[in-house]
Amino acid sequence: MSYNHLISKIAADKEGKKLGKVICIENLPGKTIKKLTPHLMILHFKRFKQDIVVPISAEQVLEAKGSYVLLSLSKDDFEKEVAQLRAQKDVREKYTGIVSNDPSRRAGSSRYRVDYTNLSTKSKERKH
Repeated sequence: MSYNHLISKIAADKEGKKLGKVICIENLPGKTIKKLTPHLMILHFKRFKQDIVVPISAEQVLEAKGSYVLLSLSKDDFEKEVAQLRAQKDVREKYTGIVSNDPSRRAGSSRYRVDYTNLSTKSKERKH
């Protein structure tokens, strides 16, 4: 079944509360069976926070009427999914490499060493 007619519509939950805008349809592996299934990519906008794209299975579509797509999940479940994706994104964006300022025998820009393997005893965490 083709879900291309759902692109650029507003996703809403069971009660009709707005969740976000459907920006595209992609085939992603399912949660239990690792078979490619179509997912709605919903752009979630939150003021003062970075926008995030949330994949929701296309099987959860109840109906599409007008400019809305009704999904069979609640707003609380959707917010939990958004919070989980934001936390996962923050963990992936952190850089845990070590920068030390031990002077070497060479002069110039080779004064600083970076440990990309994280095998050193000291670890410092900073954001990219």
